[in-house]
Amino acid sequence: MRTLPPLHRLSLALLVLAMSACFMPTASADEAMPSVVGQSEADALRQLEALGLDVRVVTVAEASPGRVASQEPTAGARVESGDEATLRVGVLVRILTRVPRVAGLTERRAVEGLSEAYDLDVRYVEGPRHLQGRVQSQEPRAGSELLFRGVLRLDIVRNRIAVPTLVGMSEGDAAQALEAAGLGVHIRYVETRSGRRGTVLGQSPRPGARLEVGDVVELQVAGKRGRPGARHVRVPDVTGLNMYEAEEELLNRGLTPHVHIVKPRSSVLPWTVVGQEVPAGKRVKQGAHVGLDVAAPGNSGERVRIPALHGQHIDEVRGLLTHMGLRVELGRAPSTHPPGTILRQSPRAGTFLPAGGLLRLAGATQPRFGWTAPVVAVPNLKGLSPARARLTLLEAGFVPVLRRDLGPDRPLDQVFRQRPKAGSRQQQGSEVAYMVPFKASVPEIRKLTREQALVTLQRAGLQGLARQSGPMIPGGVSQVYRQGAEPGRVIARGSLIEFRFRLVPARNPLRVVPNIVGMTRDNAAAKLRSVGFEPVLVAASAGTGTTKVVGQTPIAGARVPVGQRITATYRFINQSLPPYVTVPRVIGLSQEEARRRLESLGFAVRGTRAGPVTLGATRVIAQNPIGGTNRPRGSTITITYRMTPPSGQVVLVPDLIGKRFDQAFDALRRAGLAAKFSGIGSRVIRQSPAPGSAVAPGSKVSVSLK
Repeated sequence: MRTLPPLHRLSLALLVLAMSACFMPTASADEAMPSVVGQSEADALRQLEALGLDVRVVTVAEASPGRVASQEPTAGARVESGDEATLRVGVLVRILTRVPRVAGLTERRAVEGLSEAYDLDVRYVEGPRHLQGRVQSQEPRAGSELLFRGVLRLDIVRNRIAVPTLVGMSEGDAAQALEAAGLGVHIRYVETRSGRRGTVLGQSPRPGARLEVGDVVELQVAGKRGRPGARHVRVPDVTGLNMYEAEEELLNRGLTPHVHIVKPRSSVLPWTVVGQEVPAGKRVKQGAHVGLDVAAPGNSGERVRIPALHGQHIDEVRGLLTHMGLRVELGRAPSTHPPGTILRQSPRAGTFLPAGGLLRLAGATQPRFGWTAPVVAVPNLKGLSPARARLTLLEAGFVPVLRRDLGPDRPLDQVFRQRPKAGSRQQQGSEVAYMVPFKASVPEIRKLTREQALVTLQRAGLQGLARQSGPMIPGGVSQVYRQGAEPGRVIARGSLIEFRFRLVPARNPLRVVPNIVGMTRDNAAAKLRSVGFEPVLVAASAGTGTTKVVGQTPIAGARVPVGQRITATYRFINQSLPPYVTVPRVIGLSQEEARRRLESLGFAVRGTRAGPVTLGATRVIAQNPIGGTNRPRGSTITITYRMTPPSGQVVLVPDLIGKRFDQAFDALRRAGLAAKFSGIGSRVIRQSPAPGSAVAPGSKVSVSLK
């Protein structure tokens, strides 16, 4: 038998060893859970999220404010990327509350009402049948004092339930029987040639099996021959409702609303549904599209002054804002103020919005049981350092909010203003803002002219006070030789910087700027060049034809060095065209084509995007004024466009069920989808479309929180 040389045998052994290593199973990459107890919340989150963990934060009263009191898993446990970790962090403000009575309430109502105020410790116990799914006892008892986010123990009766016999019943009756018994239901449609459609053919678990409250029973229901049965819903009547109320009603029934902005034929409130494409009462498949005709504001060119809404209830001002032709976006902000109290608004009071503009409001939310915090006096923060002011507010039970504001000539490290004012009585847990000055760095202005120094200081956020020294020199140029604050020094923005300048002989001769206002664009440019200046031409309007200069910088008569730039602002004057022009219809065109067509007729164009940003083309979906109306040349035409995804490009909807609000928001953002949140709570209980659905990038996903 022929044997291989030693060198060949060694090469063959190495090859076999390398191939076996390729097929060896690899161990999962796990790491030890670090210890974050005692760290700040921000540091702990940063450290755990770097490991790829899904971190859940629970605030508690029995811990140092803002510090981690405990963690789960414990330090040293093996974790992998994607695992969930829970941190218990001390709440910032310490508020003493009075515990409400919850004995006898359902588990859902008690947990929803108290989870924001307290750290709930829920235990399930056997108890009387009439208390099934309800609170049997609580600790501390009703009326006791307990810190905000303190531990409240609830004993909830959860007896095991016998599964009823459901075979032969209709789908609706079977689902209703399970819900009445406290059990969940999952319906699976099956193909069958016998049996009436919608009849329960089987169930799992079997009748008589004992389950806990909330467990799910699967029903096998006869579907349509050839394919599984599809659930149908009845379309509600939403005409006359506000657009937001109509959208919420359709989404709650599993339907998809599509809004069309129309000009109403009669006098109705803006943003009211005046028609629907699918008639009320018709049964359609769940998920079907329902078009809504929504009344647009009557005069979108009108500008509306925003009233002061802070402290008012949203229900009291909603009608007023609708009459003003404004759209309202209501957010939620946890607070001890009564629910619905407006805490913030954007834009701020006193500013102007066009009719149809969006006004964002933040309304207070708090537990349903109406626990109230004590009302105490706001401490005086003026003159304190930012760190001391924050500690003072925390000790008094308020939420500190640091803001920067203009505070000319104020010390940088001291509070100079607060809101609400010192001495006013507010509920503990409400926000108190304290202002410290914006910072600005003093620029170098020596050797600059007086005008250049003033502009440089203004750009740096500072004011300038110029003082002249030395003799007058005819035709001389100003030059700064001393400034009151050294360059690089950090002071409060808006502070006054005094500087001194003197006149020095001009290197370049000074000439008087001629008056070019009223000239044509070409004649003004030729005039400026003839006297040694460089013209800069700026168009103030779009169009063609004759031009006219309407402004210049510097002004006529100013003495400036030869060669300096002179800015001439001009407009187009189309004297041969009629003063009124018919507005063309641009709906359906791309944004660029619509803008080009309108500007060619002498109109100014303002574009507004509707929906999320995608990588696809744009398409105009609305315009104001509508096509066919006559408007003066130079009027502003508002076009609303939507960005459509490229054909064939889809994304899969992520699974959001059970995730926190911020986790769901980040997951949708990473997937390139928009989110519409509804409900009060911190966890996702329902989403539409379902997880795994293929949708276009930028599509809206409706998420319900609890």
